Amino acid sequence: MGTLLEQLGLQRLDAPTPGKDELADIDPSQLCPNDPIALGLPDREALNAKAAALNATRAPLVAAPVALGPEAGIQSQVSSWAAAWSARDYAAYSGFYAPTFTPDGGLTREDWAQLRRGRISARGDINVDIQDLKVRMDGNDRAFAEFRQVYQSKGYNDTTQKTLEMIKVSGKWLINRETSVPCSGNTVGGCKGLVK
Repeated sequence: MGTLLEQLGLQRLDAPTPGKDELADIDPSQLCPNDPIALGLPDREALNAKAAALNATRAPLVAAPVALGPEAGIQSQVSSWAAAWSARDYAAYSGFYAPTFTPDGGLTREDWAQLRRGRISARGDINVDIQDLKVRMDGNDRAFAEFRQVYQSKGYNDTTQKTLEMIKVSGKWLINRETSVPCSGNTVGGCKGLVK
Protein backbone atom coordinates (compact mmCIF):
# COMPACT_ATOMS: atom_id res chain seq x y z
CA MET A 1 0.00 0.00 0.00
CA GLY A 2 1.36 3.46 -0.96
CA THR A 3 1.21 6.80 0.71
CA LEU A 4 -1.68 9.25 0.50
CA LEU A 5 0.25 11.60 -1.80
CA GLU A 6 0.84 8.79 -4.26
CA GLN A 7 -2.81 7.78 -4.12
CA LEU A 8 -3.84 11.36 -4.88
CA GLY A 9 -1.18 11.77 -7.54
CA LEU A 10 0.60 14.55 -5.66
CA GLN A 11 4.22 15.23 -4.84
CA ARG A 12 5.86 16.47 -1.69
CA LEU A 13 6.74 20.15 -1.59
CA ASP A 14 10.39 19.43 -1.24
CA ALA A 15 10.28 17.59 -4.56
CA PRO A 16 11.97 19.32 -7.49
CA THR A 17 9.84 21.84 -9.37
CA PRO A 18 8.68 20.47 -12.72
CA GLY A 19 10.23 22.01 -15.78
CA LYS A 20 8.30 23.91 -18.42
CA ASP A 21 8.34 20.92 -20.72
CA GLU A 22 6.65 18.83 -17.99
CA LEU A 23 3.66 21.21 -17.73
CA ALA A 24 0.59 20.82 -19.91
CA ASP A 25 -0.13 23.43 -22.55
CA ILE A 26 -3.53 25.02 -21.85
CA ASP A 27 -5.13 27.85 -23.76
CA PRO A 28 -6.42 30.27 -21.03
CA SER A 29 -9.22 31.48 -23.29
CA GLN A 30 -10.68 27.96 -23.21
CA LEU A 31 -10.81 27.88 -19.38
CA CYS A 32 -13.36 30.68 -19.15
CA PRO A 33 -15.10 31.23 -22.46
CA ASN A 34 -16.49 34.66 -23.18
CA ASP A 35 -20.06 33.57 -23.93
CA PRO A 36 -22.68 36.33 -23.90
CA ILE A 37 -25.27 36.04 -21.15
CA ALA A 38 -28.84 36.55 -22.23
CA LEU A 39 -30.77 38.71 -19.79
CA GLY A 40 -34.50 38.86 -20.05
CA LEU A 41 -36.39 42.02 -19.15
CA PRO A 42 -38.35 41.60 -15.94
CA ASP A 43 -42.12 41.76 -16.10
CA ARG A 44 -42.62 44.78 -13.84
CA GLU A 45 -46.38 44.41 -13.71
CA ALA A 46 -46.08 40.81 -12.52
CA LEU A 47 -43.48 41.76 -9.88
CA ASN A 48 -45.63 44.67 -8.63
CA ALA A 49 -48.69 42.42 -8.42
CA LYS A 50 -46.71 39.82 -6.46
CA ALA A 51 -45.38 42.50 -4.06
CA ALA A 52 -48.88 43.93 -3.56
CA ALA A 53 -50.23 40.45 -2.75
CA LEU A 54 -47.46 39.88 -0.19
CA ASN A 55 -48.12 43.28 1.45
CA ALA A 56 -51.86 42.55 1.62
CA THR A 57 -51.35 39.26 3.46
CA ARG A 58 -48.73 40.59 5.89
CA ALA A 59 -49.92 41.67 9.32
CA PRO A 60 -49.78 45.43 9.82
CA LEU A 61 -46.77 46.73 11.68
CA VAL A 62 -47.54 47.65 15.25
CA ALA A 63 -45.19 49.88 17.18
CA ALA A 64 -43.56 47.96 19.97
CA PRO A 65 -44.19 49.44 23.39
CA VAL A 66 -41.25 51.51 24.57
CA ALA A 67 -39.83 50.25 27.81
CA LEU A 68 -39.19 53.22 30.04
CA GLY A 69 -36.17 52.84 32.25
CA PRO A 70 -35.66 54.60 35.55
CA GLU A 71 -34.11 57.56 33.72
CA ALA A 72 -37.50 58.49 32.22
CA GLY A 73 -39.13 58.32 35.67
CA ILE A 74 -36.42 60.53 37.14
CA GLN A 75 -36.76 63.06 34.32
CA SER A 76 -40.50 63.15 34.96
CA GLN A 77 -39.94 63.68 38.70
CA VAL A 78 -37.52 66.57 38.07
CA SER A 79 -40.01 68.21 35.69
CA SER A 80 -42.84 67.79 38.23
CA TRP A 81 -40.61 69.21 40.98
CA ALA A 82 -39.92 72.31 38.85
CA ALA A 83 -43.64 72.63 38.01
CA ALA A 84 -44.62 72.50 41.71
CA TRP A 85 -42.02 75.16 42.46
CA SER A 86 -43.25 77.32 39.57
CA ALA A 87 -46.83 76.89 40.83
CA ARG A 88 -45.66 78.01 44.31
CA ASP A 89 -47.18 74.83 45.76
CA TYR A 90 -44.91 74.30 48.76
CA ALA A 91 -46.67 71.10 49.91
CA ALA A 92 -46.16 69.45 46.49
CA TYR A 93 -42.64 70.91 46.16
CA SER A 94 -41.48 69.63 49.55
CA GLY A 95 -42.97 66.20 48.76
CA PHE A 96 -40.18 65.67 46.21
CA TYR A 97 -37.56 65.57 48.98
CA ALA A 98 -36.56 62.34 50.73
CA PRO A 99 -36.87 62.09 54.51
CA THR A 100 -33.06 61.78 54.54
CA PHE A 101 -32.57 65.01 52.52
CA THR A 102 -29.55 66.97 53.75
CA PRO A 103 -29.48 70.67 52.81
CA ASP A 104 -26.21 72.30 51.75
CA GLY A 105 -24.67 75.10 53.77
CA GLY A 106 -25.01 73.49 57.19
CA LEU A 107 -28.75 74.21 57.52
CA THR A 108 -30.95 71.79 59.42
CA ARG A 109 -33.82 70.24 57.53
CA GLU A 110 -36.27 72.33 59.57
CA ASP A 111 -34.41 75.62 58.90
CA TRP A 112 -34.22 74.76 55.21
CA ALA A 113 -37.97 73.98 55.08
CA GLN A 114 -38.84 77.28 56.78
CA LEU A 115 -36.57 79.22 54.43
CA ARG A 116 -37.94 77.49 51.30
CA ARG A 117 -41.58 77.91 52.41
CA GLY A 118 -41.03 81.65 52.91
CA ARG A 119 -39.26 82.11 49.58
CA ILE A 120 -41.80 80.14 47.56
CA SER A 121 -44.95 81.53 49.21
CA ALA A 122 -43.85 85.18 49.39
CA ARG A 123 -42.86 85.57 45.75
CA GLY A 124 -45.18 86.59 42.95
CA ASP A 125 -44.98 84.64 39.73
CA ILE A 126 -42.13 82.12 39.65
CA ASN A 127 -40.86 80.29 36.59
CA VAL A 128 -38.35 77.46 36.95
CA ASP A 129 -37.11 76.14 33.62
CA ILE A 130 -35.06 72.94 33.39
CA GLN A 131 -32.64 72.73 30.44
CA ASP A 132 -30.24 70.03 29.21
CA LEU A 133 -31.42 67.47 31.77
CA LYS A 134 -29.17 64.40 31.93
CA VAL A 135 -29.65 61.43 34.26
CA ARG A 136 -26.76 59.27 35.38
CA MET A 137 -27.63 56.04 37.20
CA ASP A 138 -25.54 54.85 40.15
CA GLY A 139 -26.97 51.41 40.81
CA ASN A 140 -30.68 50.61 40.95
CA ASP A 141 -31.68 52.96 43.78
CA ARG A 142 -29.49 56.03 43.27
CA ALA A 143 -29.08 58.47 40.40
CA PHE A 144 -27.91 61.98 39.62
CA ALA A 145 -30.01 64.44 37.63
CA GLU A 146 -27.84 67.21 36.21
CA PHE A 147 -29.27 70.23 34.42
CA ARG A 148 -29.21 73.97 33.90
CA GLN A 149 -31.89 75.68 35.99
CA VAL A 150 -33.23 79.05 34.86
CA TYR A 151 -35.15 80.74 37.70
CA GLN A 152 -37.22 83.85 37.04
CA SER A 153 -39.40 85.88 39.39
CA LYS A 154 -40.33 89.55 39.65
CA GLY A 155 -37.55 90.35 42.08
CA TYR A 156 -34.85 87.81 41.22
CA ASN A 157 -33.47 85.92 38.22
CA ASP A 158 -30.58 83.48 37.99
CA THR A 159 -29.19 80.56 36.07
CA THR A 160 -27.39 77.73 37.85
CA GLN A 161 -26.00 74.32 37.08
CA LYS A 162 -27.83 72.01 39.46
CA THR A 163 -27.26 68.41 40.47
CA LEU A 164 -29.93 66.47 42.31
CA GLU A 165 -28.93 63.23 43.98
CA MET A 166 -32.04 61.08 43.68
CA ILE A 167 -32.76 57.98 45.72
CA LYS A 168 -35.58 55.50 45.46
CA VAL A 169 -37.81 55.54 48.54
CA SER A 170 -40.77 53.13 48.58
CA GLY A 171 -40.61 52.88 44.78
CA LYS A 172 -40.53 56.67 44.22
CA TRP A 173 -37.54 58.77 43.16
CA LEU A 174 -36.91 61.58 45.69
CA ILE A 175 -34.24 64.25 46.15
CA ASN A 176 -31.67 63.28 48.77
CA ARG A 177 -29.25 66.13 48.13
CA GLU A 178 -28.98 69.11 45.80
CA THR A 179 -26.04 71.24 44.80
CA SER A 180 -25.89 74.37 42.64
CA VAL A 181 -23.08 76.14 40.84
CA PRO A 182 -23.86 79.64 39.53
CA CYS A 183 -23.46 80.12 35.81
CA SER A 184 -21.06 82.82 34.71
CA GLY A 185 -23.55 85.07 32.94
CA ASN A 186 -25.02 84.36 29.55
CA THR A 187 -21.67 83.80 27.89
CA VAL A 188 -20.82 81.28 25.22
CA GLY A 189 -20.10 78.01 26.98
CA GLY A 190 -22.87 78.47 29.55
CA CYS A 191 -22.66 76.95 32.99
CA LYS A 192 -19.46 75.68 34.51
CA GLY A 193 -19.45 71.93 34.94
CA LEU A 194 -22.31 71.35 32.51
CA VAL A 195 -22.61 67.66 31.72
CA LYS A 196 -22.07 66.94 28.03
